[in-house]
Amino acid sequence: MEKGRYLFIILIGLFVFTSSAGVMAQSNVPLNTLRERVEFHFFTPELIEQTYLQVTEPKFLDSAKPITLVQLDYFAQESDQLSLTVTQHRARGHLIVKEKRKSDQFERHKNTKKIVEEFKFNKNEGVAVEINKHNGRFIRWDDQAYPGGVLRWVQNETFIELKSTVLNKEQLIEIAENMK
Repeated sequence: MEKGRYLFIILIGLFVFTSSAGVMAQSNVPLNTLRERVEFHFFTPELIEQTYLQVTEPKFLDSAKPITLVQLDYFAQESDQLSLTVTQHRARGHLIVKEKRKSDQFERHKNTKKIVEEFKFNKNEGVAVEINKHNGRFIRWDDQAYPGGVLRWVQNETFIELKSTVLNKEQLIEIAENMK
């Protein structure tokens, strides 16, 4: 009986440890910390109700480096479904890494080359929209089963992108216009 009790305690301890490890792996950086450390004007949505927030980027904070990219994921509380993703970075001078792959005739990847280049906002893609007197673009998902899409614009030298498969164009624009 005594061995059974110890085994039970060990199993409970392992469960608690592995459960909390999963939570710890996600970034829980407070928004105030992000606001202080980013190298651009940081915006947050005001009209998101009944959701919980997960900071996806930055994954880790390095006190020696400024934060160059922020991604916020908002999940519906009742279903845990991703409702909205907000991504932000400097509009100019932000570097991105792209991969170029060379393939042979059988689609085997011969080599992959990483290329670092400066981000450029594509002002020709999608439908033109106005957000707080700024020109933006809305790109609807190719799959018509989803009502949402991608909304992009530059405000105060910050590139902002909202993505949703749940919220429609009008809802995304309303959220965008109320970001502070």
